[in-house]
Amino acid sequence: MKSGELPAIGEEVQTFLIADIRGYTAFTHENGDEAGARLVRVFAALAREAVEQQGGAVSELRGDEVLAVFRSPRSALRAAVDLQSRCRQHTEANPHLPLLVGIGLDAGEAVRVEDGVRSGALNLASRLTSLAAPGETFASEGLVHLARRIEGLEYRDCGKVALKGLDRSVQVFLVGGEGDLPAETRRLTAPKGDDAMEAARVVGIVGSGFGFAGVVFDRLLTVGANPVALGAGLVFAVIALLGASRLLRDAERGALLMLVALIGLVFAVGWWALIGAILLLIATGMAVANRKA
Repeated sequence: MKSGELPAIGEEVQTFLIADIRGYTAFTHENGDEAGARLVRVFAALAREAVEQQGGAVSELRGDEVLAVFRSPRSALRAAVDLQSRCRQHTEANPHLPLLVGIGLDAGEAVRVEDGVRSGALNLASRLTSLAAPGETFASEGLVHLARRIEGLEYRDCGKVALKGLDRSVQVFLVGGEGDLPAETRRLTAPKGDDAMEAARVVGIVGSGFGFAGVVFDRLLTVGANPVALGAGLVFAVIALLGASRLLRDAERGALLMLVALIGLVFAVGWWALIGAILLLIATGMAVANRKA
C-alpha cells in the first residue's frame, strides 16, 4: 500500500486510529467559528503528515476527529505517538490554538459499507478515544500483542475497564514515547454515558428485586393465591432482571425488556411489586434518555 492510499477493507486485519480534539466545542464557543476552523485545519494537516509518514491513510475527517487506517499495528502506534508529539509542539508554539488530543487504537477486520466502514475494532478504537484525556493514547490489549515491543515506545498497563456496547471488560494500555509516560497512571473509569447506564442498570435490578418480593409475599403467602398470577408475576420479574442486566451492552433491548416487565408487574399487583414497577419505569426512562444523549 502506498503512503496515503487506503488499504483494501476486508482483505486483511487493519489497524484503526481515531484522534479527537479535546475541548473543541468550548474553544469554538469562546473564540468563534473562524478560530475553530483554523484549529481543525492545523489538526488535519498534522494528522495527515504523521499518518502518511508511517504508511497509513486518513480515511475520514469528521470535524474535530480523524480516522486513519494502517496495515501495520507497529506503524499505527508510531504514528499515534508522533501525532501527539506534533500536537504538543504546536501548542507550545501557538498557545492561542491549543491542540489537546486524545487517541484510541485497535486492530481487526472491517467491512466497507455505503457510508463508511463497519468494524468491531473501529468501535473499540472509538471507545478508547473517549477514555483518553488530552495528550493520552490508549491501545487495546490485542493491538499491543500484535505490535509487540517497539523501539522508542513504551506501554503502561492501565487495567480493565467496562465500556458501553461490549460484553466484557477491555484491557487498556497507555502508549507513549519511551520516558514520556507519567510516573503514575490515573485510574480509568467508563465515560459519563456508561456511568449513567450503570445507574439505570442498578435501579432496574433493585426494581426487579421488589417485583420478586411483591409477587412472593403478596401472592404466595396470600390465602387462595392464584397460581397463574403468581407464575406470571415471577416471569415478569425475571424479564425485568434480564432487561436490567442487558442495559450496558444493549440499551435498546434492555429497555424494551424492562418495559415489558413493567406492564406485567403492574398487573401482578401487590404493593412491593408496584414499587418495583415504578423503579423499572424510572430505569427504563434513564436508559432511553441516556441513549438519546
